[in-house]
Amino acid sequence: MAKWIARALPLFWSCVALAQETKDAPMPTEMNWTGVIAFAVVFFGLSAGFIFAVWRSSRKKKEDKS
Repeated sequence: MAKWIARALPLFWSCVALAQETKDAPMPTEMNWTGVIAFAVVFFGLSAGFIFAVWRSSRKKKEDKS
């Protein structure tokens, strides 16, 4: 874990250094629905997959005990 953090920190700091100031940027007038839909599909899909994996592992443990 310490190696992963040590390798990830330079990437994080380079992203922070290259970030642009947006305080004077105008508010967006249109929403990108493709991004919203993609996020929803990924978020709810991963959530459902996680719930299914937990349910399946608990069911497997109950069958092993019987």
